[in-house]
Amino acid sequence: MLKLYLSFTDEDLPNVPVEKLSFYRAEKLLRLKDQQARRLSLCAELLLRYAMLDCGFPVAEPLSIEKGEYGKPYLKTGECRFSLSHSGNAVLCAVGDRECGVDVQLIRPMNKALMERSYTQDERECVYAAEDKDEAFTAIWAKKESVAKASGRGLTVPFRSFSVLDAETAEHLWQNRIGRYVMAAYGEEVYPDSITLIQVKASALQI
Repeated sequence: MLKLYLSFTDEDLPNVPVEKLSFYRAEKLLRLKDQQARRLSLCAELLLRYAMLDCGFPVAEPLSIEKGEYGKPYLKTGECRFSLSHSGNAVLCAVGDRECGVDVQLIRPMNKALMERSYTQDERECVYAAEDKDEAFTAIWAKKESVAKASGRGLTVPFRSFSVLDAETAEHLWQNRIGRYVMAAYGEEVYPDSITLIQVKASALQI
């Protein structure tokens, strides 16, 4: 089971007392100076809480979020596994009972230099052959991010060391597009037809 929850920060977010936020989130908000970055970070935790409740996972107050060896956040208690991502005004959260990774990206122009460094040959060929090269370029990046996040190693995984077009990897990849955003999700024990995407208004994200 894997459910994805998508929200946008162009709506007003509720005011949340810092003591109701996880220590992980409160520390992160203190470090962030940009207001939009702070809104995205706050929305990510509120969306995670909403998703956990919606899926029937117990929710402590505040959430007990820790960081793994490579920086991936996880919950100290319970069976809930999650992954978070944000880009532009969009925040994406995955919740389930298996390890997973998600990524959302605002579609950006194709970057040949980045592709040479980070994409395998078949991935580059896929982008060049696409009618919308910008979307294809961004979608492959989102897929790579989701695979790397699911491993728990994030950007420490060399992106040229694997192809998201490989049949074994692609079998566990989900992709979608809403407006100017592309989204991807990956889990070794997750299949695309078992994933549900739910859009949530920011006004519903209450504590």
